[in-house]
Amino acid sequence: TAQPVIEQFLEPSQLTLEGLRSMPHQSAILPQPERESFYQDLVAFPDKKVDCCPGLFAEGLERCETIFKELEGEDPAQLKIISLRTNYMHNSNLANMRALKESRHAAGNPLHIHPVDAQRRGLIEGDLAHVFNSHGRVTTPVMLDDTMLPGVVALSHGYGQDRAPGVRVAMSHPGVNVNRLLPTGLGSYEKLSNMSHMNGVPVAVEKAV
Repeated sequence: TAQPVIEQFLEPSQLTLEGLRSMPHQSAILPQPERESFYQDLVAFPDKKVDCCPGLFAEGLERCETIFKELEGEDPAQLKIISLRTNYMHNSNLANMRALKESRHAAGNPLHIHPVDAQRRGLIEGDLAHVFNSHGRVTTPVMLDDTMLPGVVALSHGYGQDRAPGVRVAMSHPGVNVNRLLPTGLGSYEKLSNMSHMNGVPVAVEKAV
């Protein structure tokens, strides 16, 4: 049986995976080298070479090409949603601070949309709009924002605490949860970085009747 890669990395330090697991906190403090280490001394693979295009990278390149082709055939009127950060919200860290629930921020997180895109959908400032796709749906007020690129809409994340009695200020100004519009499950994350797809997600927007 081939030696696991992790064992290859541990071997120069006279460690094994089993031994590391038996240590307090599964951690070992390694002695620092007395001299500078050169790159070839630190590459743990037997041939002392780095594979610059492992299988996962090749798969990622193929996926990129597929995405580009999909974008070329996409409807030019398709809206894409991105996450928005403001001075009044950073993730959910500021959700329960009363001082940040004032003026227009008291109503939650409106949909930022370019005036041209809003006009095409019969929307004006303050209208309630349904924002939806195959993943979910939210309903929130419209905020005209000419700093947005046409074709792009944005919602602040960190909202949606309508059933969170432990954070009463946030629950009284819940807004909507943008995560309801994001993909989940297989294909919902980028494999190389292991990051979820949270921006550039296709959505439709229409006036709430």
